Amino acid sequence: PIVADKNDRLCRVRGRSQPLPSCKLLDFSDLRIFMSVPTPVPCKPAMAVGVSNVASATTATPATTATARVPLGVDFLLCSLAPMMAAVVTNPFDMAKARLQAQHGRTLYASSSECLRVVFRDEGLRGLQQGLNAALLREGSKNLFRIGLFRPVLEALHPTEDGGGGRDQQGTPPPMWKRLCAGFVSGCAGSIACNPFELVKTRLQVQLLKGVPSEARGVPTHLLPHQHAYRGVWHGLTDIVRTDGLQGLLRSVSVSVLRGAVGTPVNLAVYTGMRDHLHGRGVSDTPTLDMACSLTSSAATAIAINPTDVVRTRMYNEPTKYTSATDCLVRMLRHEGPSALMRGVTLGFMRLGPHFTLTFVI
Repeated sequence: PIVADKNDRLCRVRGRSQPLPSCKLLDFSDLRIFMSVPTPVPCKPAMAVGVSNVASATTATPATTATARVPLGVDFLLCSLAPMMAAVVTNPFDMAKARLQAQHGRTLYASSSECLRVVFRDEGLRGLQQGLNAALLREGSKNLFRIGLFRPVLEALHPTEDGGGGRDQQGTPPPMWKRLCAGFVSGCAGSIACNPFELVKTRLQVQLLKGVPSEARGVPTHLLPHQHAYRGVWHGLTDIVRTDGLQGLLRSVSVSVLRGAVGTPVNLAVYTGMRDHLHGRGVSDTPTLDMACSLTSSAATAIAINPTDVVRTRMYNEPTKYTSATDCLVRMLRHEGPSALMRGVTLGFMRLGPHFTLTFVI
């Protein structure tokens, strides 16, 4: 038999929809004509159709549709492409942060705003986007693992029915320690993968496009950040390999891994934890929620990673000056004080805020 719905409007014949004047139980023999239709298609209201047997009406339960999960390969690809798109917008702040952290004391730029203003005045838009190509490669290679691995690792630690790293079969979300562990693993993997591009990006961003314009401002040459004079990403990579060998591409990777091991757990744990908390309070899943969670996580991340960020920038740009990360940290604290560890933190948030927002919204 074929059962019409309780609203007296629809009768389904093997996927074929047929409007009816009333809700009735129909005999299959008189509707054989519809059996030849291979696929469900909407049909026009039918004329009179012979119905031999009429019985009492029965209601059908509407089917529910499940939300399809994004395949893991597509998820990895999106995790790589979204940060690359965000880097186009946030690269000027990253460039200014690198220059502030690389300078000794306040020799070239006294503040974040002055750095952006002076670079735009002396070097134009090209100066603001210095190192963009390396930044795109860095974001793609890093977040392929940093964000892409977070969900699979979290799923391994906290199995769920849909494999999405959400609530388990008892409806319990992953605890914070599992989020931190997943972020630690994915952050370390991403830091190792992107280290060659991170190294070249930092050196490109620090170097001045038009010589040394600071001489007119009375800055001694020995206080200027080291200038590598790279012509581009490929020139930088080949120069490193020619000078230091393949191992040179992994220079200061331990500091980079430490930075990723600190920043990624804080970023992803705060973001996902805040989302789950607000979802539990009935807040709907909207771009506004993504923006609020992204900005909150970026503020926490910028503060957490800035000390290691300053040490890494110094070691990337001046590899022969320091024997180790500890030597760099001790000399910096001795000559510039503890405040040097938070140099560029405002620019760090200005970069991470829009970057994380665009990444998670995209």
